[in-house]
Formats: sequence, structure tokens, C-alpha cells
Amino acid sequence: MRLGAVLDARAVRLEAGRYAIVDADGFDAIVEPRPPGWTQGALVRVEIVREALAERGVLKRARARPAPDQAPVAAPTLLDEVRASGLPVDIIAPGDDVFAEADDRDVREETLTGSVACDGGQLHIELTRAMTLIDIDGWVAAPQLAASAASAAAATIRRLGIAGSIGIDFPTVDRAARTAACAAFDARLPLPFERTAINGFGFMQVVRPRRRPSLPELLRDDTVGCAARLALDRALTAGIVGALRLVVAAPVARAIEVRPDWIARLERAVGGRVTLRGEASMPIWTSYAEQP
Repeated sequence: MRLGAVLDARAVRLEAGRYAIVDADGFDAIVEPRPPGWTQGALVRVEIVREALAERGVLKRARARPAPDQAPVAAPTLLDEVRASGLPVDIIAPGDDVFAEADDRDVREETLTGSVACDGGQLHIELTRAMTLIDIDGWVAAPQLAASAASAAAATIRRLGIAGSIGIDFPTVDRAARTAACAAFDARLPLPFERTAINGFGFMQVVRPRRRPSLPELLRDDTVGCAARLALDRALTAGIVGALRLVVAAPVARAIEVRPDWIARLERAVGGRVTLRGEASMPIWTSYAEQP
């Protein structure tokens, strides 16, 4: 049920005049409004227009639309999406640390901590049921902070894939500074989006189309799995050739142990046997690789 997939599903629930629930291989999506002519149990073809979204205490189903005239197609991969953008693409060998050179790990730290540096201050990202909130703290003059934070907030929203309703709490500044901050924000965030002006209390609301989970939402939904992937990547780029021992938090060790294919891929990359050691007292995001 990934964005852009066109697939055959079965209509498993019909609400008269309201919506339909379709199922494909145990995954379901909502089609709203309910298309005319659909019957219970019918095989239908749909396109996924929004992926499932997990919020605190509730899982929002994926959304789909009828696509009777389209051929079945798999959802585009990340590589497909990057190529479609027109950006140049290089395929790299396993173990090349070009992601670190491109500040990939900075993006991970931002996602993990919810804290993003800007010129003269810091952004703090919080997920709530209603919206994603971005709070701004700093140590420079308020007009300067508002402008730098506006630019950083727009770049962060794009970089972390934050969408839906977003609230940004700016420092209290005069009208001219609020106008300058809005211009700085607009210069960094591509359309489509809508926003309010920054009001006298320093609050701006931004709305972007929400078609898939943001990076912070993915992290919240699978914290241990994300920590496991990060630990494996650290081991891959630790510079150890041959056998290595990966030391991680105990829950992370258990998550890796149930995925022998992950260990096998790491063993092929480093050219030796990989063993795991889980430490009960180790923080979940901490890990290191060592020679056994």
C-alpha cells in the first residue's frame, strides 16, 4: 500500500454513500467517497494516493482512489523518485561512506533528537495528534533569529518530509521582521503549501499535502528497528575488515537477531563473521563495532 501503487484489491466493507474499505494481501485502504456500482466482495483496481499514517493511539488507513483504466504497477522506489526529479544519480558500492560526506548522519541526528541548529538558535520539533510543532529558541536579537529560524524551519520541513498541519512558534517581533521571516520561509520551501502570516503572538501555521509518514513519524513508529539499522550502518563504516563484534542495546540486538539476512549482508560487506552482543544498560541509540 505504498504511494503510487496501482493494484487489484477486494472490496471488503461498503458504507452506503460514504466510503469503501479494500483489502490486498492483508493490507487495507479506504476509498472515499464510495464509488457507485461497487459490491461487497468485488475485485476492484485502485491507486494508493496516501500511505497509512500512525498517530498516537490510532492508525489511519492508507487512502486509495478507483483506477479501473490503469494497468497494475508497483509503487515507485526512492531511486525511481529521485531519477524522475531530473537530479543526477550515482550508484555506489556497499561500504562507501558518501552519505556521511553528504551530512546524512546530521539528518539522522535531527530526526532522533528533534533538535535542529540554525544561525543563532535552535529548532525543537514535537509530534502531536493535531500537528507537528516547531519551537524556536535562540541567543541573538529576535528579528535576526526569526529570519534565520524561518529559513531553517522551511529547509527542515522539506528535508525530513514533514507534511500535514505544521505550527511554528517564532519569537515576538514587529511587523517588518515578521514580513522578512515569511519571505525567508517562502524562499526555502517549494510549493505546494499554504501558510498563514506570522501573527502578533509569533505563530505561523503551514499546511502541506500529507501523502506518507515523515522521518520523525517513521522513527516514532519503529524506534527499535531504526536503531538497529543505524547500528548496522555504523558497523559497515567502522573501517573493520573481516570478523567484527557489534555491541548494541539489548532490544536492538533482539531486533537484529530475528533478521539473519541483515547479518548476512553485513558479513558479505566486511568479509568476515559478525557476532552480536546486547548490553542491557546501553542507550538504544548507542552502538559500536570492535574486533572480536
